Amino acid sequence: MAVPWDFEVAKRTGVVVPQGGTVLITQSNLSVEVNGERHEMEIHYDITHPPQFGQIQHQGSNGEWKQVSTFSQHSIDHSQVRYQSTFKEVQQENATDHFKFIVNIEGKVNKELVFPVAIRWLKFILLKNVPLEIKNRNKQVLSSDHLQAATKGVEMAKRNLHFKLLTPPKKGKLLLGNKVLKENSIFSQKDITDAKISYEPQERPREDSQDTFRFLIIAKHIESKEYTFRINFKADKTRIILTNKQLLVKEGEGKLITKSELFVQTLDNQIFQYKVTKSPQHGKLKLISFSDSLQSNDSITTFMDQDIEGERLMYIHDDSETQWDEFFVVASAKGPSQDGVDLDSEPLFTEIKVTISVELKNDERPVRVVDKVFHVVRGGQRLLTLADLCYYDPDLDFDDGQLLYIRRGIPNGDLVQASDPTQKLYQFRQQDLQEGRVLFRHWGADSARFVLFVTDGVHYTPSLFEVSVSDPYVYIANNTGLLVQRGKDSYLTTANLSITTNQDVRTDFEVKFRVVKPPKHGRVLVNNSVSHAFSQHDLKQRHVTYRHDSIGNFDMFNLSVQVKDVSLEVEVYIRVSLEGHQHHPQVLHSKTFIVEEGKPVKLSRRKIQVGSEDSIPSEAVFIVRTPPMHGYLQKSTPEGSSVGANEKSPLSFMQQDVDEGNVLYVQTAPDQRQDRFFLDVTNGSQVVSGVEILLDIIPKWIPLEVQNFTVQEGGSRAILEDYLNIPSKYFEGLDCEFVLLEPPKHGYVESSNSPRIKLMKFTRKQVENELIFYVHDDSEELLDNFTIFANSSELGKQSVPQTLFVTIESVNDEAPVIKANKILQVWVNSITEITRGDLCAEDEDSFPQDLVYWVTPPSNGHLALKSAPDKRIQNFTQAQINEGQLVFVHSGAMSGGFSFQVTDGLNLAPRQIFSITARALIISLEMNRRLSVFPGSTKPLSSCDLKAVTNDDSTGNRTVTFTVVSSPRLGRLLRMNSDNSTEDVSIFTQYLVSEGLILYQHMDLENTGWTAEDSFTFTVSSPPAALSPEEFYITISYEIPEPGRQSYLLANTGVAVKEGDKVLIDQSKLDASNLLFQLPEPQRPSYEIWFQVTSLPHYGTLIIGEKNITKEKPHFSQYIINKFGIIYLHDDSESQADNFTFAVWPNQKSKSVTKPEADFLEEMFNITVTP
Repeated sequence: MAVPWDFEVAKRTGVVVPQGGTVLITQSNLSVEVNGERHEMEIHYDITHPPQFGQIQHQGSNGEWKQVSTFSQHSIDHSQVRYQSTFKEVQQENATDHFKFIVNIEGKVNKELVFPVAIRWLKFILLKNVPLEIKNRNKQVLSSDHLQAATKGVEMAKRNLHFKLLTPPKKGKLLLGNKVLKENSIFSQKDITDAKISYEPQERPREDSQDTFRFLIIAKHIESKEYTFRINFKADKTRIILTNKQLLVKEGEGKLITKSELFVQTLDNQIFQYKVTKSPQHGKLKLISFSDSLQSNDSITTFMDQDIEGERLMYIHDDSETQWDEFFVVASAKGPSQDGVDLDSEPLFTEIKVTISVELKNDERPVRVVDKVFHVVRGGQRLLTLADLCYYDPDLDFDDGQLLYIRRGIPNGDLVQASDPTQKLYQFRQQDLQEGRVLFRHWGADSARFVLFVTDGVHYTPSLFEVSVSDPYVYIANNTGLLVQRGKDSYLTTANLSITTNQDVRTDFEVKFRVVKPPKHGRVLVNNSVSHAFSQHDLKQRHVTYRHDSIGNFDMFNLSVQVKDVSLEVEVYIRVSLEGHQHHPQVLHSKTFIVEEGKPVKLSRRKIQVGSEDSIPSEAVFIVRTPPMHGYLQKSTPEGSSVGANEKSPLSFMQQDVDEGNVLYVQTAPDQRQDRFFLDVTNGSQVVSGVEILLDIIPKWIPLEVQNFTVQEGGSRAILEDYLNIPSKYFEGLDCEFVLLEPPKHGYVESSNSPRIKLMKFTRKQVENELIFYVHDDSEELLDNFTIFANSSELGKQSVPQTLFVTIESVNDEAPVIKANKILQVWVNSITEITRGDLCAEDEDSFPQDLVYWVTPPSNGHLALKSAPDKRIQNFTQAQINEGQLVFVHSGAMSGGFSFQVTDGLNLAPRQIFSITARALIISLEMNRRLSVFPGSTKPLSSCDLKAVTNDDSTGNRTVTFTVVSSPRLGRLLRMNSDNSTEDVSIFTQYLVSEGLILYQHMDLENTGWTAEDSFTFTVSSPPAALSPEEFYITISYEIPEPGRQSYLLANTGVAVKEGDKVLIDQSKLDASNLLFQLPEPQRPSYEIWFQVTSLPHYGTLIIGEKNITKEKPHFSQYIINKFGIIYLHDDSESQADNFTFAVWPNQKSKSVTKPEADFLEEMFNITVTP
């Protein structure tokens, strides 16, 4: 007898898995036994309840593991089933997992069973979290002695145990090698063990403090709770903390040196003394005593901490044209107190370099450096260059090329653009002169002068420019000859030979030289080749040489100089010296010249003389390499004219010229004390460079320098010698008198010997003895001035008038006065600005920011600042009212106000009441008219369609705002911009509506039909008033006439055709498909649009395919137009226009095409004929 087969689960041991790991479910863990004969059965396990902390996964043929809900015994036997732990959080309790399943063998199932899973939960242990100690700014390693983590339950290698940085440290950087760790950065326990993690502080700790970073531990995607690591800073109390910032000072002014710019300190507060080891070069250090401001210590060499803290140390610039300065100090500690130095401790000091940046002022006037007559050919033209006119601006940071020349009328010519002589120039820059852009054109008289003003943008210098006219000429300006060693070469340059001309020479190539009589004992070479012609360019580039042939001690050759049509012959002499007998020229005399301001002085033999052993003095040649700054050199020529300094070809002269008194220095620049120029001295073969010639300038005017001062209101101040200084050494001891040209307006000048007697003049000795005082008249004016000049009857000289400004230190002795207190009218629940016209207090000796209002709380609202209208205030200043910051926020009663009193800090104004009345703002919708729109078009809204008004008739700029709360369905609202572009809009104003800038654009043609309705919902507001939502309606219909549109169809545009030609009429030109919208939507598919030509064209033919449209066959459909189009063929007649008339209607597809009696539309199609 056969036994029925059955089965039972033979093994169900369960598995053990580490958290985050996997374990195979094998035959030894789960298997089934089947009794009976049938052993080759498919055994399936169906999971009825999946595991809570993991997944049952099956490995496919591609090796990929995927979660499954069923698996087979066959898969278990082939190691293709596993449990994977997926729970990523720390489990505090030893929870177990399981899954429930049933066994299914060929449809036969057993009861539900449980497969247990034991999980070894991973737990984190922070073994060490020891703070890192930082004592300096050096990078310090964070080792495993400071931070060490481990796991329990699951063994983890150090490289797999990671730290995630949640919040980086704030006072330093956490580094992995040289990489800065930022938020969410990861590093491992192995990185810590390998000393790869370090902490680098941002700065050396100045006090004991702490830094932290927050982190958590990660292993197998499982994260721990958050931890905090601390870094402790331990400050070195004896370490020097240096503050040394660059000083910024204006040219000629002073700057207090404060703790924020220079200071040395330690954490134990030692006292430092500063010794100046190198003083500033362009200024001085000064200690100021505020107890007696007349006393100060100039050019100090030592100072203390207290001098810096008390703001007594000052750097004063010397007003030179320098952009920087510096000084060096050594700061040494005296100990924690002033009792002395601790002898047991090492000396504490530091060397400091203090730099000063000087902001230059534009305080110098342009100075003329080239001042000579401008020569031009009669009736001709000539470029005006720097060789003819040149100014120099002593301000170091000013570009001379930017000097602006402004000219007045020219009696005998014009200044024009060189590139376009038709354009007159009334102003130009010095750079234009340098680049050859200014051209002078002569007409009229042979000699004239005109005025030029030269400005650097601040100062204006007037000058005369003289023009002399003559026939074309060429003169020799310089011909020193050559000195050459026997058998050697010597360059011929413009230092030896140069010309001057009044012709319009644009380039050096236009000045041509030709050898008309060659030398007897040598050759003239150009670029090392024998040549009889060269140019001024060759001379300047040192291309021309004379080569001696070793015969004779003297030679000469003749040149012809050609400039345009004018020529001149010149002899060039060559003196030959024996080899080895060349000696450097020696400067025998070089003394300082004295010159009166604005006058010339001869360079005399007594003060400048050169000689050498083998040359007579007259052979020495002086070449000006650096011209004087405040004047110019002038050399007389045989023709009686003079040659001035030329920037491109330096002036040269010989010792003979000096001996004969032909060389002058002409002083031109006003208000200068000294000038200098540099010479190179040559005897033809040897040169002495950089001989300095000094010139002391005796001022034309007594050089009076004034200094402003300060006096207390109603007080007096001695007028000191520093206030009226005459610095020139030529006026030392001069007993002049000072004359008041304009006396003080708010005080007077008196002598202490005669009080209350107003003086109009006094002597220099009275000032030196401090007998002269300025007395203030006790008025509330904060500034006074008087104009004064120095006068010397002995010398017959005066100074330029100077103005002294007196700053008055105000004394608060006046009470505030209420100038405005008007009733404020506001709208109910509004925020209203209180202006100076509503409420204003003034005080003659106090500023608006010092006038404070004390107020009681308003009875119908509150006061606030515009920046915080909800925050109530009970005091404010007049400055806040003036700046528009004070507002009143209304609430409650219609009338009310507040009482107030104004104080300047010492004095009080009488208490007053400020009244406020309110009225309600009413807004109403005056116009809301339906808008009619043709489908697919855009139409502007106007105030005739939509208009809202308020009862505020006091101002014309109240804004009424419309806010769209529900947009239109079939279109959109647009705003027209100033560039005719449009953009969607949901908020707009009444002004935009009235200006026609708000548009409705219909867009949804498909859902519109023949006629449709659209609308949008809006609210209207003008704070504090508002209206509840309103509806604006739009009618969209093909029956609505549109301006400029003659058709009810989607398209009836007409066409243009050339005479005798043909044109295609397609859907873009004729489209009546919108007529279907007249029908109910379900019926539209069974209709189509048909046309019948009721009046054929007069001068042409309509063609469909190859057939003409005739009266007998007048029909065509919209389908034909859309797919093929119809052709209009012109008959080549002299007609300018044509047309045809058609009827159009929807025709049922199942019926024949017949024009209905009534429901059709008739229109004309126009054709324009062009020749």
